[in-house]
Amino acid sequence: MTPETGATEALDDPKEARYVNSFAVGFNAVEVVLNFAQSYGTGGTSPSVRLVTSPVYAKEFLSMLTAAMGEYENTFGKLQDR
Repeated sequence: MTPETGATEALDDPKEARYVNSFAVGFNAVEVVLNFAQSYGTGGTSPSVRLVTSPVYAKEFLSMLTAAMGEYENTFGKLQDR
């Protein structure tokens, strides 16, 4: 994945895109639940999407996201922790 084409390579056929800036994660013995929402300065949030997957696939997602953020920081500079 390259910075110029990474987004389009990763999503060859995007069905829908939503901006999110609020995240919540939950789990039980057999699944991991990822909640994505848009948070507003007024304190409210607007739920966008909920993904439910197995722990194995959640761990693979974590690995892919970690690698992508490493590439991002190598290209654009290190992000400050929040």
